[in-house]
Amino acid sequence: RIEEAESMGVRKMKAQLHSMESRVASLEEQLDTATRERANAHRTLRRQDKKLKEMLNNIEEERKQAEVYKGEAEKSQSRMRTMRRNQDEAEEETARLTAAKRRLQREVDELTEQNETLGRDLANA
Repeated sequence: RIEEAESMGVRKMKAQLHSMESRVASLEEQLDTATRERANAHRTLRRQDKKLKEMLNNIEEERKQAEVYKGEAEKSQSRMRTMRRNQDEAEEETARLTAAKRRLQREVDELTEQNETLGRDLANA
């Protein structure tokens, strides 16, 4: 009986040992799987971080370019206002000169008429 009890105890211990070894193997497999998943997640995180940095750099470059374009647009608008002001002044000068020309032309016409009248009066006298 003692031998049977010992034999039963040894079998039970072997069964428990086998069960624990299976459990250890299962846990090691789970650990390997978790380690691979963690490594994959870490790689994915690095890739996403790199993409994010690239996008932030692109956004910053685009912001700088937008500021350059805005400055150029403001300069162009300033030049346009100056050109319009110069055009208005030139048109005013042209209108003034045209009015002066008409006035002088009237004076020339009047003087020519007076000259012709004096010439006729002189010829008739």
